[in-house]
Amino acid sequence: MLRLIPRHPRKIETRALGERLAEEGFRTSMRTIQRDLKTLSALFPLEEDDRNKPFGWCWAKNANVLDIPGMEPPAALVFRVAEDFLAPQLPCATLDYLQPHFQRARQVLGATSAGGFRWWADKVRIIPRGLPLIPAEVDADIQHAVYEALFNGRRFRALYQPRDRDTSVEYEINPLGLVFRQGVVYLVATLWDYEDVKQLALHRIQRTDLLDKKVKEPPGFDLDDYIGRGEFEYPVSPKPLRLRLRFDGDAAFHLQETPLADDQVIKPRSDGKVELRATVKDTLELRWWLLGFGECVEILGPAALRKEFQMTARNLHQMYSPRSRSG
Repeated sequence: MLRLIPRHPRKIETRALGERLAEEGFRTSMRTIQRDLKTLSALFPLEEDDRNKPFGWCWAKNANVLDIPGMEPPAALVFRVAEDFLAPQLPCATLDYLQPHFQRARQVLGATSAGGFRWWADKVRIIPRGLPLIPAEVDADIQHAVYEALFNGRRFRALYQPRDRDTSVEYEINPLGLVFRQGVVYLVATLWDYEDVKQLALHRIQRTDLLDKKVKEPPGFDLDDYIGRGEFEYPVSPKPLRLRLRFDGDAAFHLQETPLADDQVIKPRSDGKVELRATVKDTLELRWWLLGFGECVEILGPAALRKEFQMTARNLHQMYSPRSRSG
């Protein structure tokens, strides 16, 4: 019975509790359930919520989680790591529900004599590649509303500030998924009844209004397929590139251990450089990555990409030429 009672602010009616008990094979009368609840409330932090009908029972908001059986160190470690790495990705209501488990996990790990379990969370870190940026700030109420809409499959109306406009615009949004990338949370969505998929940065949403309308997904939409097509790498063309690069030897060393593609081939040259061939997506992300190597990489093919970088190199030369300095 204790396991079936939710935590405040949710509650369960006595009749619903009886139905749940019956589903699990425990048939009893309403009078017995009411008597047992009164008895248990003297032993555990249970509350009878009679503020409005229907009345019901709940665990107190700040009650410690009841472990039946008790939480063991392996489970506590999972909760501890999940708190650090998964919390930003979970709906707010789920986080509220998990808080007592997170708190209990810290207590279990602090008390265990098994040092590995106690120390593990302090000895493992994930560092994203690239220049670290301060994450964009998202209003907590807006985040809560967006997560709730996505969780419940509901549309919402929002005031949004596009980066290419001076004024905000109002959208009716069909939330399809969330993507966390380099300090920014993106809502993958469609607008009104259109089927073209958009990416909306959560920190640019200024106001939300949940609607009593179900989300309408584009036919066949799948978030993993959408990401797999390179939509978050900003495609230039749907056709893949057969890339040919000439690297300084040291610059390409990591690509022998972490290849660009399954068909990647690296061959050493007599001048100490290496030549790399691989089939990759044609994206802006690829161009930014190549620019990061500076003079340590030369694009041999395809010809169109080499021409792009020749133009970029000329523009950079002109920009940094002493005669072009504006003071």
